[in-house]
Amino acid sequence: RDPLWYAQRAPNIGGSEASLVVSGRNGKTTAGKRDLLIAKALAQCGIAQPISTYLSPDMSRGIELESAARVALEFKTGHDIQEVGYLSSGTHSIGCSPDGLFPQGVIEIKCPRPKTHWQTIQMRGEEGGLSGIPTPRHPQILHTLGICRELGLGVLLFCSYCPAMGETLELCIREVHAADIEDEINAYMDTLGEFLDQIDAEAELIRRAIAAST
Repeated sequence: RDPLWYAQRAPNIGGSEASLVVSGRNGKTTAGKRDLLIAKALAQCGIAQPISTYLSPDMSRGIELESAARVALEFKTGHDIQEVGYLSSGTHSIGCSPDGLFPQGVIEIKCPRPKTHWQTIQMRGEEGGLSGIPTPRHPQILHTLGICRELGLGVLLFCSYCPAMGETLELCIREVHAADIEDEINAYMDTLGEFLDQIDAEAELIRRAIAAST
């Protein structure tokens, strides 16, 4: 996560922000969603924001274990996984940072606490869909596949990795196919499109305010 990564990400909606995009009910906007809208509108106008480098204990654990998780996933699946930087959509102000690429698609690694990992192992769902993955992870997956399917990458391997569970249970893999959840992806992308329109409108208000003050 170097300065270039942060610079590429600043004006775009990334996968980690997808849950905010879909937050709120009955037309109401949450405080977090409103904050995100303003931040992206300011970035669109070229107004720099302080870069937050805060890492929670869970985030730090994920960064520390990501490489080991990638190796375990390669061993389990036989895929040659390549690290990748920030992927941007060619037509929208959106992007994502997959934890790796393989020939058919992308990978998303999570390194949760043992309780969450065990709950994921116990989940059962239809092959290719989202039902075997914790619900809080769905928006990010929909966001990532919404972008990557345009790049010919229609499969996402969701990997939950928790070495504290021991060698036999440390890795849980779910394979998600964009073609199997097309309706969910399209619904998310429609919501995202509406949010991008709101950002554009807010950015225009900022530009007018700047012009009126000069």
